[in-house]
Amino acid sequence: MPHAHKPVRLFTAADVRTWYQSEGRTIFLGDVVDPSNGDTMSVGFARYAPGESNDWVVSYDEVLIVTRGAFTVVAADGRRTTAQAGELIVLSKGTKLTYSAEDIGAELIYVTYPHWVNAQQDSEHAALMDSFHPVNGIPSLEPHAQVDGVTLMQQIWGPLERGESNDLQPFYDALADDVVLTLPVGVARGKDAVIAYFANAAATMEFHPFEKPLEYYGDDDRVVIVGDESFKIKATGVTHRADWAWVVHLRRDGLISRILHIQDLSGVTDLVREAVTKAQPAGT
Repeated sequence: MPHAHKPVRLFTAADVRTWYQSEGRTIFLGDVVDPSNGDTMSVGFARYAPGESNDWVVSYDEVLIVTRGAFTVVAADGRRTTAQAGELIVLSKGTKLTYSAEDIGAELIYVTYPHWVNAQQDSEHAALMDSFHPVNGIPSLEPHAQVDGVTLMQQIWGPLERGESNDLQPFYDALADDVVLTLPVGVARGKDAVIAYFANAAATMEFHPFEKPLEYYGDDDRVVIVGDESFKIKATGVTHRADWAWVVHLRRDGLISRILHIQDLSGVTDLVREAVTKAQPAGT
């Protein structure tokens, strides 16, 4: 039999008995109000690192109150609803969505009716809970230190530009799993697809992206890189040359979340489009 609780209670994140983490993601959540005291609803704290997200279907009514950063709910039709600190989002039972923290991360309080764990376990979407597992201790709720975006980009591209290396692995290591590369002829979504694009393009063309010294502009979370590049088509030996620019968006943990590639691809359009198309997994 549930024991009686006080009519007025105060909770902080330190009162969470067990924190749960989403597998492979920096997403933590923990209840402070649940059925153990006879409560008919649940209340808890959640913390999403910058850029983290997870798919879900709510089998209960829910209110999300953002206390730090910014948090977005993406509906099944693609509609985005973003709440800043001090704002809240109300979700109705049966809503299919994606929870997503913005580039500054988010901390929030969730309130559900009835208790979310019981409702989710009794629903057809119970498998979504399988990715969450308990973690020891209290996860840090402090935001990640912001990286210096320009310095990071110079560290990645400097050795290649100076001819000290031809290894793209440092660049690949800096890509977030859900990175998006947008080119004039297509989009590569996800780390594997972006890496595959560069491999596919290299199979048909030789790239020389450092025809002049690179220029870097920007701040912690967005960097613009400007350069000059030549392409040699392997099948014909024909060479093309064009200025280029990358607009690189960085998460607070230093990983690259988006790249916008700006360049006149006249003469190599079909080859670049083919490389992007082949990079995408089947069905996307």
